[in-house]
Amino acid sequence: MTFTNKTLNYFRFSILSRLLIVRQKSTETINNNNNLEPAIKYCSDLVRKYDPENYLCSFFYPKPLQKVHLGMRAFNLELVMIRENVSNPQLGKVRIQFWRETIDNVFKGKPPHQPIAQVLANSLEICKLSPIFFKRILDERITVIKFLIIN
Repeated sequence: MTFTNKTLNYFRFSILSRLLIVRQKSTETINNNNNLEPAIKYCSDLVRKYDPENYLCSFFYPKPLQKVHLGMRAFNLELVMIRENVSNPQLGKVRIQFWRETIDNVFKGKPPHQPIAQVLANSLEICKLSPIFFKRILDERITVIKFLIIN
């Protein structure tokens, strides 16, 4: 089965529209985040280095949603890299707990001064994200850490 670019773009937008409910904001509000640029660059560089396929896919998203996509991918990459970066599984659990508290603070409107948290907090102004989505990812990562402790 061969898909044309138009068909693929339709599917991408259709899936995106189901996952994210875009809030209507003026372009002035969306683009007036000069202090957010370093955080967006951090997320972009992280995704470009460790997940180049999703970095390239980010250009297919509408401009306001590109940073939402990059923030979510960077969050996932941070959690994936915990397993490779920690020598002791207990340290991995501490880092997961840090992210659990960070996500709680982001959804309370008090994000810490961490680039990914800043981008995710700004993403809440652009679209409606569910904290359940992030907590599921965290729960799955903690089971991977627990598996490392057992083995």
